[in-house]
Amino acid sequence: IEVLARVDVLCVDKTGTITEGSLALASVESLGGHDTAEVDAALAALSQLDADRNATSAALNNHYTEATTWKVTGRVPFSSARKWSGMTFSDHGSWVLGAPENVLTTAYEGDLRTQVEAHAAEGQRVLVLAQADGVFADGPDATLPAVTPVALVLLEDVVRSDPAETLQFFADQGVTVKVISGDNNVTVGAVARRAGLAAWADNVNATTLPPEDTEEFADAIESGTVFGRVTPHQKRAMVKALQARGHTVAMTGDGVNDVLALKDSDCGVAMASGSEATRGVAQLVLMD
Repeated sequence: IEVLARVDVLCVDKTGTITEGSLALASVESLGGHDTAEVDAALAALSQLDADRNATSAALNNHYTEATTWKVTGRVPFSSARKWSGMTFSDHGSWVLGAPENVLTTAYEGDLRTQVEAHAAEGQRVLVLAQADGVFADGPDATLPAVTPVALVLLEDVVRSDPAETLQFFADQGVTVKVISGDNNVTVGAVARRAGLAAWADNVNATTLPPEDTEEFADAIESGTVFGRVTPHQKRAMVKALQARGHTVAMTGDGVNDVLALKDSDCGVAMASGSEATRGVAQLVLMD
């Protein structure tokens, strides 16, 4: 508590601190005049019949609450390497949901790419729903058949209910808040905007920062507010750079990637819902 009274810079991770760590369906945009009812039915079936639940299927399930009547006959689960999942349904054909560049490959260009990138600049996570030729057999190994894009699925991070007043409190107390996250810097900037953080537009891609042991790096960290694509080692280097400039630094986080920075900060604050390693190195754990 005595250290907290002297903190003048607070570094926060985006996920689990400003956001709740979950996704919500923002909207669905049909492409090429496809029937919206069929698009909704396909998304409901893909999410409800997904055996490997993740944040995306959870967001879709929360939106499509009416039980699907579609019957699945073949399934290819999502993988981080493929970045898409697919299902074949009796009487309804085969459908694919995934990252636009991975699903559409060489067809990811022109107006569609511009549309996707415009949504991404708003901080939304964009997936494409497509109809696929042929059928999927059960199993983890599958090649992607020819596909026709049907809709864009727009997801967004759920921002906590009270970050704006919390950020204003710190501003009134003379505490500078910096958001450092491993996510895309444009997405992090958009979340910071929704949370009410000033200077959200000047988001920095951490892969472009100078080397960590230079004065230029320390200058960039001191002058910046929102950082994305930050590695765990960079988070630690950011804390050390601020401390070297005479700041007393607190760090909040909930993931294993925050451990190094939490450990080296003057006061590490972990979320009770976070990882065990994070709770182990923090001086404070927020139970609520």
